[in-house]
Amino acid sequence: MNTYCEGALDYLAHAHDPERALFSFNSVLGPAGEIVNDFDHPQTHRYTINTYLGLREAERHGGDVPWLGPVDAAVRRYVDQHYEGLDSHADLGLLCVLLADVDPGHPAVGRSLEQMAEAVRDPDAAARRFNLQDLAWMLWGAAATTGDDRAEPLARNLFALIRSRFVDERSGLARHSVARWRANLVSFGSTVYFLRAMYEHATRFGDEEARRLFVEGARKVMAIQGPEGEWPWMIDTRTAVPVDLYPVFTVHQDSMAMLWLFPAAQLGVEGVAEAIDCSFAWNLGRNELGTSLVCHEPCFWVYRAVERDERFGRVRRYVRSLGRPATRYPSRSAKVRINRECRSYHLGWVLYVWSSQAATPHEDAGGVTAARA
Repeated sequence: MNTYCEGALDYLAHAHDPERALFSFNSVLGPAGEIVNDFDHPQTHRYTINTYLGLREAERHGGDVPWLGPVDAAVRRYVDQHYEGLDSHADLGLLCVLLADVDPGHPAVGRSLEQMAEAVRDPDAAARRFNLQDLAWMLWGAAATTGDDRAEPLARNLFALIRSRFVDERSGLARHSVARWRANLVSFGSTVYFLRAMYEHATRFGDEEARRLFVEGARKVMAIQGPEGEWPWMIDTRTAVPVDLYPVFTVHQDSMAMLWLFPAAQLGVEGVAEAIDCSFAWNLGRNELGTSLVCHEPCFWVYRAVERDERFGRVRRYVRSLGRPATRYPSRSAKVRINRECRSYHLGWVLYVWSSQAATPHEDAGGVTAARA
């Protein structure tokens, strides 16, 4: 894992804008093989906060990040420059997770808690306004915050909102949105953040219902891991059966799944080690293409996904989800392609979950293997 984490740091150095304290939304290769970064996408701030979380873990467990300098100073530069422009309550939640570690007394913490509390004061309006990922990140941020009396009531309100409006009693998983057209669907990505938020809430406040939802949800999701270790993208919340396999995202395979698999191992859920090994190995070539999605030119680079080779993919995924509840595991597509872009938040999550597992920095681990939880 040391090699993989060192590679993540290598890529992030190329995806960093030091003047604006930002990390790119994505990176692609230009005509001459040069790296082309996008710092103007609306989700750049979300990815930047996410990446700083990983860099903080890398610094804690592996020492200084030479091209960045002290992570706490870099985070303060980012907040000083950009806090006033943050308009996503989900991003404020994740920022609270970051500042809880970097600078718990920063004024942005209290201001973020106030903004989130106001946004969910009316549960009906909040359920319509926010999706599962938004609420999960806000809950994670409130649970991570200590030393502020506003954090616990906010966390309890958020948990109650998710529990009452989003959790499907038939499966114990949570829907992405209460909107009618998404009422029975959730993505693997949103499920990851739901499970992590349940774990954080249960751990911080001793909430047994959150713990139950986490443990039972973890078991349900482990049961739908594909035969080669892949995590399906779209899930029917009525049955906890996948609706569509694609895209299979590399960030899910090597890092986001660990956001709930590592805690599941701590709570004694069986089968976690095998799930982690198969998940990680998928990126390295144990997949339907028999091809590693990790490369080293022009720098360390992890391709984003294996996806259906089709036009209007989002619309087609929705159409495939209509009708009866999914009861059978979906089949693979006969024609797929590799999405060759790389995204900063991906390598940020790699550092966040794996830095504590890696060897000391600058020691060649002789390759990449998936550490067992």
